[in-house]
Amino acid sequence: MSLRRPIIAAIAALALTAGPAQAQFDPRLLNLLRGGIQLFQGLNFSNLNPNQEVQLGRQMNQQMLSQRFRPNRDRILAAYVNDVGQRLAAESDRPDLPWQFQVVDSREINAFATMGGYVYITTGMLGFLSNEAELAGVLAHEIGHIEGRHLPQRLGQSYLQQAGLSALGVDSDRFTQVAVDLALNRPNSRSAEFDADARGLRIMERAGYAPAGLISVMHKLAGLGNNGITFLSTHPDSRERARALTAQLNGDRNRMNQGFGLDDWTYRQQVLARL
Repeated sequence: MSLRRPIIAAIAALALTAGPAQAQFDPRLLNLLRGGIQLFQGLNFSNLNPNQEVQLGRQMNQQMLSQRFRPNRDRILAAYVNDVGQRLAAESDRPDLPWQFQVVDSREINAFATMGGYVYITTGMLGFLSNEAELAGVLAHEIGHIEGRHLPQRLGQSYLQQAGLSALGVDSDRFTQVAVDLALNRPNSRSAEFDADARGLRIMERAGYAPAGLISVMHKLAGLGNNGITFLSTHPDSRERARALTAQLNGDRNRMNQGFGLDDWTYRQQVLARL
């Protein structure tokens, strides 16, 4: 089933309750409705089935890598990051998604996720980290966003705000642009960030990584303040997030350091030496 116009079912549903005005529906509407897209209050798309979510993620990925970022060309580095990500994704609540973990060239310290299993990390973030457990923590947090379907929950309403209801035949390119902008530039809610942290910590432990890695990243980010790091200005305070993660582990220091990935020397050889 095609999702070339993924929001059309929701807009048509609004039109059906809007009154006597006449409208011409795109014939693909019926296919989308038969596909089981249900409209949540506020145009919540968190109920997209996995195939639909993957299709949207693929569209976003194409635009992301053609217009926003350049993929890093170091295949060894890419394989290393993807291997860590795949190990984590296998322990998530959505292991059947076609997960992809991609390194993109940017000095910005950042990582982000869209939907359908697409996760990105910048070379700037890789250079900021000290060991594989920290890398696992960053990737696990992004997996947590996809596991929690945080982007689809925001997508419908954001489209209506930015593109309006000018036509029932919604432009798929415009929809994808809005989705990409939402993933890159518009913050998740405070609750979504804490939820992704909690999910990420759980995923790390399941995969055998030392939870201290994610907590360490939070402390390092807190040390930066808002010093030119765009996403820090839109996220909850990193110290507060570190405290919440520590509480999730009941303050157990032994549990924090239990697992692998805390070897700084190995990370320097496998990652930092390649940047």
